Amino acid sequence: MRQKALSRLHLAAALVVVLAVVACGYVWRYTWQSQERLLAGTEEHIEQQSAQLTRAVTRQMSILMQYIDSTVIRLRDSLNEGDEGSFQTVAKEVLGSFPANAVHQIGFIDRHGYLIYSTIELREPIDLNDREHFAVHRHSDEDRLFISHPLLGRATNAWSIQFTRPLRRKGQFAGVVVFSLNPKYIADSLQLATSSENDVVAILRLDGSFVSRSTRLDQALGTSLPPSRPFVGADAPTSGTVRLSSQVDGMRRVYSWQRLNEVPLVVVVGLADAPILEPVERAMRETQERTLTSTVIVLLFAGGIAILLLRVERDRRSLYDSQHFLETVVENIPAMLFVKDATDLRFVRLNKAGEDLLGYARQDFIGHSDYDFFPPDEADFFTSRDRRVLSELSVLDIPQEPIETRFGPKILHTRKIGVADSEGRPRFLIGISIDITEREWLARLEQTRRLILETLASGKSLNATLAYVVGLIERHSPGALCAILLLEPDGGHLRHAAAPNLPDAYNRAVHGVAFAPQLGPDERAPFRTTRTVVEDVTTHPDWQALAEAARHAGLRSCWSEPLRAANGDFLGIFALYRRTPGAPGAHDQQLMEFAAETIGLVVERKRSEAELESYRLNLEERVAKRTRDLVLARDLAESANRAKSAFLSNMSHELRTPLNVVMGFSDLLRRDRRLDASQRENLNIIHRSGAHLLTLINDILEMVKIETGGVQVRREPFDLLALVGEIVGAMQLRATAKGLRLLFEPSAEVPRHIRSDETKLRQILMNLLDNAIKFTTRGEIALRLFMLTGRNWPSLSIEVEDSGIGIAADDRERIFDPFVQIVGDDAQKGTGLGLTINRQFVTLLGGRIGVSSQPRRGACFQVELPVEIVADLEPAPNASQEKEIVGLQPGQPEHRLLVVDDQPENALLLRQLLESVGFQVRIAEDGARGVEVFETWHPDFI
Repeated sequence: MRQKALSRLHLAAALVVVLAVVACGYVWRYTWQSQERLLAGTEEHIEQQSAQLTRAVTRQMSILMQYIDSTVIRLRDSLNEGDEGSFQTVAKEVLGSFPANAVHQIGFIDRHGYLIYSTIELREPIDLNDREHFAVHRHSDEDRLFISHPLLGRATNAWSIQFTRPLRRKGQFAGVVVFSLNPKYIADSLQLATSSENDVVAILRLDGSFVSRSTRLDQALGTSLPPSRPFVGADAPTSGTVRLSSQVDGMRRVYSWQRLNEVPLVVVVGLADAPILEPVERAMRETQERTLTSTVIVLLFAGGIAILLLRVERDRRSLYDSQHFLETVVENIPAMLFVKDATDLRFVRLNKAGEDLLGYARQDFIGHSDYDFFPPDEADFFTSRDRRVLSELSVLDIPQEPIETRFGPKILHTRKIGVADSEGRPRFLIGISIDITEREWLARLEQTRRLILETLASGKSLNATLAYVVGLIERHSPGALCAILLLEPDGGHLRHAAAPNLPDAYNRAVHGVAFAPQLGPDERAPFRTTRTVVEDVTTHPDWQALAEAARHAGLRSCWSEPLRAANGDFLGIFALYRRTPGAPGAHDQQLMEFAAETIGLVVERKRSEAELESYRLNLEERVAKRTRDLVLARDLAESANRAKSAFLSNMSHELRTPLNVVMGFSDLLRRDRRLDASQRENLNIIHRSGAHLLTLINDILEMVKIETGGVQVRREPFDLLALVGEIVGAMQLRATAKGLRLLFEPSAEVPRHIRSDETKLRQILMNLLDNAIKFTTRGEIALRLFMLTGRNWPSLSIEVEDSGIGIAADDRERIFDPFVQIVGDDAQKGTGLGLTINRQFVTLLGGRIGVSSQPRRGACFQVELPVEIVADLEPAPNASQEKEIVGLQPGQPEHRLLVVDDQPENALLLRQLLESVGFQVRIAEDGARGVEVFETWHPDFI
């Protein structure tokens, strides 16, 4: 009957609990659905707000792009007018219309890729051939606004966005107008109607690279979003909304985007939903808390009935579970746990870890006190601490507590807790102890390492340092005696280095001992190049030679460890002795490894310091000797260079003298009308060869003058256009003979009169045109002149472009070296000095020379020279046309000419030339003979 009634109570309790759970579940379901609808509506509102803000920012960005494009077009229109001053004026007006620091620069890149004008000061044109915005316009006929990736400007050294449009003149690409904007200005120009500090506006290119960002701009510039983003890529939707985490700052936002129609940019607006969702989520949490409170109250009320009915059974099982849990914890924790009765301080509990630590079984402990296991003074100390903890019912923490166990001394970290009964009287003392012996041993070992490293910097000698290290190791291991033996220079023996606590007699016996495997197969050695453990040195066969010395020193066991350098070289032996026989324990092995490693470091460090000191002492003498050698070599080189220049100069003059005779007589013979065509052609070949040889000699003389500093710059005013016209006219015949067109294209702004070195400019132009004709077989050669403006001084730019064989990339710098020629039809018809002389002359005039070319596509040489523009000069009289002299006009009186020359060939040449036109000529071989002829013959001219 009682069992049946009990079952009814269980059924009634279960029914109450089930009804309460069902009611609470219904309430929770209704609350959860309502909150989900509220959260979904709020998130939809955030997405709509993000899309609206995106459309507003897109309109702002479209207006900004139109304004920027109109500004770029305005700048380009001012250049199309051909007036650079107009361009500068417009640039200044544009700078004034933008906020400070918004525009980094306004510039113009010429058709060759050089930034020749900028609103910031340029020391020289900057090569921008590799820039994206230049390459796009140069290789496209499309006239459009181009927006570059963010780039670090070479002129401004700041991040900027380049807005560019091409400049075309007469249908030809003439350059690029550059409008460089600060990316921060773009972000500052785009404003959200309502925003929080975590909202963000970003302008992206279609490839995902950042153009601007309202926050953390420095982190965004130069980076790109991954293609997985829905708004990245040319095929991405033009607009949309998505919830993502930012790649820049990691914050999760609702992002809406819209692509601009005018330019390939995407406007992205990210709204941080946390500020908007936080009030909603807080209200949801409050509702959940209230619902939870109501649910808990209902469930507690319903469960109270069941708890009252099941309390006895639950309490019984709970008590059993608690005891089992506590027993499991106590027996399995790695720390020793013991419990003492507060009345007599006898042990009433000891766990398994305590048995393992102390070496006693728990049955031996239960019912006994500290006096049964520890010495009286140690037991008194423990008992006094226990009484104090119980009297105060406090917690006592003992960081280091030494204790003797069956396994030897230990160091424990102990915490003792006083426990009271229900009436507040001391009932038990609980102790928890952790074995920290190993940790303390390692800490002392680390302290020993630190002291050794500090000693290395003290400047002590090697022996003193090693003696100090041995003392530290012996102090770390009580009862140990240590020695250090270092390898002798012969590599076969060990010498005593440090053993401060070993007898001197033993140290002398060990000094110079051999070690294995240096000995023969039948010989024995006490030490080896590997770890050696000798448990009793008095009986071990390898210690026969030292057994007597070890016995007198009181040594029984020896454990040795090899010392090695960082590269593995054997340095010596560390030996640890004890006065009792036996093998090393775990701590002993660790100590030996530590000692060998540290001592090897000390030995290697000290030896390195000694070698460094020796090197320092010898360094000054070696530097002085090297300096003397270098000075001697320099003097010899300068002397050889002067001798070479003098030899070339003298030999060139010696060669030119007979060469002039050859050319003179060949010229005389060519005038003879009795010659047939074959003879005349042979004389022409002789004359051309002589002229070519004379050109070679003149080039060598010019190089000698440049090397010896004999070339001087003479800047005088002259007619630039007349000079160039004369040179083009002279070269026109050679070009026409090869079927080439020679064009002269001066720019309108090139002045007629300038101040510079006319002679050197003439030679520069002649050499460039000569090379162009030489290496071009078909097509045309163009000589262009124009002025470079926007600098501190006017500069004349010269371009000579041909359609010849071109120059390989490896040869573009080498062709300016002396005696270097590239392969071509006329490659060997020169000295290879023309471009070398050109570069020297251009450098003397303060300019620069360069070349751009591709093989089989021609070459273009560019020369820039600073010049001074002068007012118009008086026109020079036209030089009379060069004609051949055939004789004196009729009716002229007879003219007597005396030729004085110590070279008979030169005198004979002059005589025949002068007599052929009607002069009376006499020759004198020296000055004395000339005086005699003068007094008797009375010439009109000498």
